[in-house]
Amino acid sequence: MTPEWNEQIAPRFAPFNVFMEPGTPPVTPREDLAICFDLSPRLLELKLKAIEAHTSQVEGMLNALGQDFFRVGHRSEFFKLAATK
Repeated sequence: MTPEWNEQIAPRFAPFNVFMEPGTPPVTPREDLAICFDLSPRLLELKLKAIEAHTSQVEGMLNALGQDFFRVGHRSEFFKLAATK
C-alpha cells in the first residue's frame, strides 16, 4: 500500500484486524511499486461483488464502514516486486 492509502484507509480498517501483522499493512512509496493500478468503475464493481460474496468475513466490516468507504479503500491495487535471490 502507498503511504497515502495507509494514512487515509488503514486507521478505519485496523479495528477489524485485517492486516496480517500488527499495525498497518506493508507500506511502499508509490514510485517504488512495480504496479499501482486504479481500477475502472466496472472492475471496482466486480472486485466488490467478489469481496462481498465472503459475507462471514466482511459483512460486519462493510456494515460498520459503509459502502462508500469500502469502495474508496478497494479502488486501487498495489504490487511490489519480491526480493530476488
